Amino acid sequence: MPAANLRQVASNLVASECDMATLHKEIDSEHAQDPNQVKLVHDHRGHALYFSRSLIPYDRSGTLTSYCGHIGLYAYRVGFIEAFSQLQPCELELAESLEQLRALCNGYSIHSEIARELPGPGIDTEADLQRVQQLMSPGRS
Repeated sequence: MPAANLRQVASNLVASECDMATLHKEIDSEHAQDPNQVKLVHDHRGHALYFSRSLIPYDRSGTLTSYCGHIGLYAYRVGFIEAFSQLQPCELELAESLEQLRALCNGYSIHSEIARELPGPGIDTEADLQRVQQLMSPGRS
């Protein structure tokens, strides 16, 4: 994770009135189809409205060419962490297997902004691990 992203997400938490902050990146419609790539939608202030493993928003007009892909980096306020640790998973969290939905279900806010620097590849599946191992293998140029 680039240090610039750590600074960015911390600065966003301080500057916003939100309980949490995170980052996202632009992804194309092909990558948006992957349920292992979490998508999000946000309002004009950067407040997350929803996170999903499904394709969101639904492109009824067929004109969207990119989506917001979540980057799993968070900053939290101390009081929020104390409260969050006492909350039970909500139905949406259990359905999507996304813990940030517990915050949204309970009325907490999450700020998201496009990352200024793209992180390296994430490892969410066995195939991701194999891909990264190939990238790191000796003799690869």
